[in-house]
Amino acid sequence: MANHKNTIIERDPAIPAGLSAEELSKTRQYAEIVRKAALRAHGEDGTRHSTERPRHVPFEDTRELDRFVASFTWTDDDLRPGSDKRKLVAGLLDSFGLIEETVASRVPNGWHTVVPAVKGRVIEKVLCISTGDSKVSQWKGNSFWKPLNGTSVSAWCRGISKAITRSVASRTLRSLDEPISKYDTEDGGNLLDETKESKESPRSLLDGYSNIVVPRPMGRERRRLLSLGRVTADDLREAGYWDRSLDRFVDSNDYEAGLDTTMGEERATALMLAKLTDTIDGGTLRYLMAALPEDDDRETVAKMYLADQSTKSGVKDDAELEWRMENLAARHGMTLWGLVCRLGTQAARTL
Repeated sequence: MANHKNTIIERDPAIPAGLSAEELSKTRQYAEIVRKAALRAHGEDGTRHSTERPRHVPFEDTRELDRFVASFTWTDDDLRPGSDKRKLVAGLLDSFGLIEETVASRVPNGWHTVVPAVKGRVIEKVLCISTGDSKVSQWKGNSFWKPLNGTSVSAWCRGISKAITRSVASRTLRSLDEPISKYDTEDGGNLLDETKESKESPRSLLDGYSNIVVPRPMGRERRRLLSLGRVTADDLREAGYWDRSLDRFVDSNDYEAGLDTTMGEERATALMLAKLTDTIDGGTLRYLMAALPEDDDRETVAKMYLADQSTKSGVKDDAELEWRMENLAARHGMTLWGLVCRLGTQAARTL
């Protein structure tokens, strides 16, 4: 699929400059974009069910959307949060199908239960106003849609939908898709069980804690976060790698007595990003393999994951790691996010 994330999009010369949002909504181009979106969503005869897997949005259609939006003239009033032009773009993305397609590719089972939460947050970032779908205190300005960048709105939509999906899928699907039993290991244990502190020193940063899920960032996202220097809980939330069980480390009312939330946040970010090291006898590799279901690709996935988490540069081809993990998960009735949580939590036990 073509990717023009960083490509400047040319405007449609057939659309006059300076049109208002109302005038833009009456153009032939707008009507055609809406018509094609409706066909993808409802089918030729209007009987397509909303829970059917979303249809692929062709590149030609995303290009058509990009050129239409690139034709907007933005005044200071148009750039304000909640403006009519922002609402016009939000409405197009709401019905276009890109969000649904992106979510379904990340959460093949139960994707339709995740879409509303993801879509609500994407719309908020287009409008730059809260619609009640997320906490304003966790917003970051660099994640909002910026009309004057001149780049692809469809690529921005895919990217932000992918990140938000990682963030909300675990909360939305926890009860549906990832029961506690899915964290069982080969030795009869469970990744989320509380571990006991040793008398001499803690065995890991998770000792003494139960029901903590650690979805460690992978690949390019891990390298980007490490390049920030000091990473905060908000950075991880924004990247989509967070689980609400980690909130206890950064909640002043829930963290251990005698320790401030700064120390708790440092522990949480260490669990998520600290470098893994393998033992001489390959103990860490075997430990990671124990978190994976029996599969011909289990050792390869564990090795690639360990390599990715052991250095700042990560594996040479992190796309292959994600592809292998996604396929392994699908073969065993899991989601990619579920596998990220399993491996990440198991990895955190070794720190």
